Amino acid sequence: LGEPQWRARPLTEIIVILALVANLIVMTTYVYYPSGDPRAEAQEHFLDMVDLFFFCFFTLEVVLKIMALGLMQYIRDESTDLYDWYSCFDLFVVVSCSLDRLSKSWLVALILNAMHVQVPHEIAYLRTFRLLRIFRLARNWKGLANIFATMTRSFKDISYLLVLLSLVMFVYAAVGMQLFGKQFEDMEPDDRPRFNFESFHMALMTVFVVTSAENWNDIMGDFIYGVRQGAINSHTQEKIIIAYFCSLVLVGNFVVLNLFLAILLDNFAAQGEEDDDDSDSDSDSDPDPDQDPDSLPDEANEESARAA
Repeated sequence: LGEPQWRARPLTEIIVILALVANLIVMTTYVYYPSGDPRAEAQEHFLDMVDLFFFCFFTLEVVLKIMALGLMQYIRDESTDLYDWYSCFDLFVVVSCSLDRLSKSWLVALILNAMHVQVPHEIAYLRTFRLLRIFRLARNWKGLANIFATMTRSFKDISYLLVLLSLVMFVYAAVGMQLFGKQFEDMEPDDRPRFNFESFHMALMTVFVVTSAENWNDIMGDFIYGVRQGAINSHTQEKIIIAYFCSLVLVGNFVVLNLFLAILLDNFAAQGEEDDDDSDSDSDSDPDPDQDPDSLPDEANEESARAA
């Protein structure tokens, strides 16, 4: 018969979802008060107590599931016999929040002080993973789960486009350094434009911003303005600048980036066709409840009729 399928009771799932939504709502109520304001300390104490409650709630949920199923059964998807990424994600969030909580406990602080070890401040960043709990809604929300599954299947096709986009950005950054690397060398450092081609990392940053079409015309205008400040062949250089930036927007934005959308839309269309085929096959496999079973043709009678 195989291993039994397990599933949480509907009431338990509803309680977990409500706790998840409440946790996210509470995290959005934080307000930055001026230093010394008594409301800041009261708010910090209240939110810390609420955060401790939700931390204990979700930790208890994971611990009870692991105790009931075992670790390997907990992180395994029974339908595909692969890893259940939602369970792995829950475990990762609980472990990261536990590390943050342990770093603030007095016992751990006492042990670390005895060992002359200071807790790095970066460990507080682990608390940001609490916000990712909202993706747990995809487990009970079929439409959202289908979107995540389609995007995951699209990563393989998108990876090739990422390589192509990286090559385009690399080539345009190298060409931009050759053409405009000394464009603003006569200006004071404070007067130079924010985006330039004076170094390779700034060239990549400039190409990335232009590719995203974020005020790319202002960046092009800064270079044209720099050319007009005393350049001899300013008219020719202006044409080169216009051709460079327009071609970058055309290739990087209108061609490559739109291919990402084309791949996603194609995969979403394929997913919709698969869902339609599954629904049609299910409807064909279900017998008609209004049809009388005695009215079905008898195979033996059909063969005798054909023989006659």
